[in-house]
Amino acid sequence: MAIRLSVAAAGVFAVALSASAVCAEVLDIPSRNQAPESPRAGWCGETAIQEALLYYGAYVPQREINRIGDSQHPDLYWSEMPRAMRRLGLRFQPSPRRASLSGFLEWSREHLRQRRPVLAGIKIYPTATPRWALDHMVLVVGFSRSGFAINTTWGRREQRSLAKLTAKSNGLSFYNRYGSYHAFAVEGLRRRSRRAQPTRLELIREGRRSIDGVVEAWNLRPGVRYQLLRYTGP
Repeated sequence: MAIRLSVAAAGVFAVALSASAVCAEVLDIPSRNQAPESPRAGWCGETAIQEALLYYGAYVPQREINRIGDSQHPDLYWSEMPRAMRRLGLRFQPSPRRASLSGFLEWSREHLRQRRPVLAGIKIYPTATPRWALDHMVLVVGFSRSGFAINTTWGRREQRSLAKLTAKSNGLSFYNRYGSYHAFAVEGLRRRSRRAQPTRLELIREGRRSIDGVVEAWNLRPGVRYQLLRYTGP
């Protein structure tokens, strides 16, 4: 079942409807672009968080994610991401500290098998900041034997091979000079009701005063009355 809606008020909201999920190797999370009003440094972290929120049934504008994160910079830095996600009501799990490459990759795959997107910090080669452990933030949404599906925050998805993701190859890579890996598995939104199950939102058009989108829910039981709930605020 898919319910199409038009919401005539911008801002922060979430919807919930009794539903259950369907398994897939690549999560159904459309790749979004950074907002036109983003600063020169970009809002890659804000965009990745927005994609994860939509997947779990919540809409928050990128500018609001930036504000809620209370960054000391024009854009959210990696160290500020946990604070932003907690304030937005997201549940998440950080990747293991000092994990080996194989351990990090398997940790990512396991969460994707559980239908949890992985928000990852990565390098972009050639890099202008070789001393930084990461240059960019993305949402990893799927995997195969040969690599991972990555929402780049540039409005497109890349199928990136393991060979490129684990070496100093041009483009996106997990590799950095420190041998460290940085990610959060996004597990969902904090429940506002025990009976409510999170749905998914697909954003079609986003304006400053309204959005158009689709709410999706699965395995609804015939003859059961469901209520569409809207929550405002994080």
